[in-house]
Amino acid sequence: MIADSMQLRPGRLGRWLARRQQRWTQARIARWAARNAAFVQRHGLAPMTFAPDGRITVRADNGSELLYDPAIRRSAIDVERNHTWEPRYTELLLEQLPADGVFLDCGANCGWFTLAAGRSSPEVRVHAFEPVPATFGLLAGNVALNGLANVTVNNRGLWHEPTELRFTCDRGPKNHIVTGEPNRPVQTVLCIRLDDYVAEKGLARVDLIKCDVEGAELPALRGARGLLERFGPTIMIELTVHRAKRFDYHPAEVFDLLAGLGYGYSIITEADEVRPASGDVEADLATGHNFLFRK
Repeated sequence: MIADSMQLRPGRLGRWLARRQQRWTQARIARWAARNAAFVQRHGLAPMTFAPDGRITVRADNGSELLYDPAIRRSAIDVERNHTWEPRYTELLLEQLPADGVFLDCGANCGWFTLAAGRSSPEVRVHAFEPVPATFGLLAGNVALNGLANVTVNNRGLWHEPTELRFTCDRGPKNHIVTGEPNRPVQTVLCIRLDDYVAEKGLARVDLIKCDVEGAELPALRGARGLLERFGPTIMIELTVHRAKRFDYHPAEVFDLLAGLGYGYSIITEADEVRPASGDVEADLATGHNFLFRK
């Protein structure tokens, strides 16, 4: 009897310890929240949930849930402090997307715009691209956390030809392709052409593209020329002279490429207001770094 009792104890002890640890963890989190309530209110922190497994989630004002990982720079793009991210730009983006449209989020980061589009309508289809593995983990986790079956995530970069390129991996939303000798940690990532992706997935339409790929916008669009000609999607794109310089081009080349495909553009100002183009590309680049292109 003593031997039988001794054989049973380890399993019982393990279950007892697991329950004790879970209760202790939850009680510790509750005490932390109580002690720091004033801090949370003072700094305007968004509602945060602490799971027993250590996972932290942040709830934005628009209802999206985002994972927050203190080990990853700006893992929730400051939503944990500001409750939201670029609200007017988000509204503008959703205004361009039909209720049954197809949206390509190029440079999705942790997925703010992917989540907003995916949650806007169950008929919307979103294809999100994020090259950096750690950030892609946040993107995929956020899509799962929000239960979005209408979103496809891709751990790929975008380029004008299929290739492997090195990316920085310690700069959060500012990670980018490395064009010279790296002076910081890098990871090699497969890059694809959007035209090849559209063919592979058999997409019959593309309605909206958001392109924010830290200077690689021209190569990404060159790899999408076929879909731009065929579908004529609206494009919301970030263009800056200093980031384009990494890849030895000037943003005016993007304007020329899209003009040749029948696109006109408007400026999205720093206040996220849409302003007509002046006709002077250099002046418009000085007015804002986001642009809205339509056929």
